[in-house]
Amino acid sequence: MKKLGLLLTLFCLPTLLLACQKKPERTGGPAGPFYDHYFYQAFRDQLQIIDIADPANPVYLGNLNSNGRTAYNGWVAGRYLYVTEYDMASTVYQYGVYSLEDPANPTFVRALPAPNFNDLVFYDGLGYQVDEEQQLLRVMDYSDPLQPRELGAVANAAPGYPQISGDYAMVADFDWCGRASMCLFSVNFFAIDGVGDLRFVQHVPIDTRQSSERFFLRGHELFYHAISIDDDLQFHSTVTVLDLSAPLENNLVGTHQVEGQPYYLSDSLLLVQAYSQTNIFNMQLYDSSDGANFIPLGNFDLPGYPFSAYLREELLYMRYNVYDEQQYSNGEAL
Repeated sequence: MKKLGLLLTLFCLPTLLLACQKKPERTGGPAGPFYDHYFYQAFRDQLQIIDIADPANPVYLGNLNSNGRTAYNGWVAGRYLYVTEYDMASTVYQYGVYSLEDPANPTFVRALPAPNFNDLVFYDGLGYQVDEEQQLLRVMDYSDPLQPRELGAVANAAPGYPQISGDYAMVADFDWCGRASMCLFSVNFFAIDGVGDLRFVQHVPIDTRQSSERFFLRGHELFYHAISIDDDLQFHSTVTVLDLSAPLENNLVGTHQVEGQPYYLSDSLLLVQAYSQTNIFNMQLYDSSDGANFIPLGNFDLPGYPFSAYLREELLYMRYNVYDEQQYSNGEAL
């Protein structure tokens, strides 16, 4: 019989590793799963509500009432919680919008239709949404979810995976090919000149001919991961940094060998899960504030397999799962 438990570990990071600082004209930065001292995280098709007023002793308050819909993820924008949901009865994907007037018990407000979960991201309180049919990247004001307003739009042919960082945006396009996840990868890069004012800068093709699973935008720099095999059949894991604002022939900032797969990028921190036959749960920390020069900072072990990470002030929150014959557990490293 499988036993369910909640595992939590506390990691305090140096002041060096603070999340991206807000600019005075901005209102919140990237959306995350936090509201005040509440943390919302998906587990086994439900969104859990956790009180983290004391991060060393989090309190599980219960699950979000999503009326039977499967919940995959949740993030907060303004006073609302947005949850990626799937309704098995109607086979419809949607963003469920919940009021956080009572953050311990969010209440359903409305549903936003979603063809997939790769087309909407929140940053500074605004929604950046890919419209595949009209081939646009729209900027939406969802401060009143019942009456969302479009603030601007720009032509965009890439299908999804929008990311926003500072005054820049990008939308990625994957052309999958081959059984070994070989792919052609490219991004459309935009500058944000004002609220709702997006300007196309350039299309950046990235012919990796390798497995490329994770990518991150930080300012005008793109960090992407690739796995390659050399002539001696040895695997190599690298993180490449490109300056998306530079001419294509001169946009390489740096290429760095890492011993695993990157999981999280902040203003200065790169978190990597190490590849190892004996310990796949070792997490490595790099100072990546200079994209041309990564500096190893150390490592720590997780008691389970990592799935996601969030940096809030000086605490790193991680979701991890533990599997064995007797137990399936879920937890966060804080």
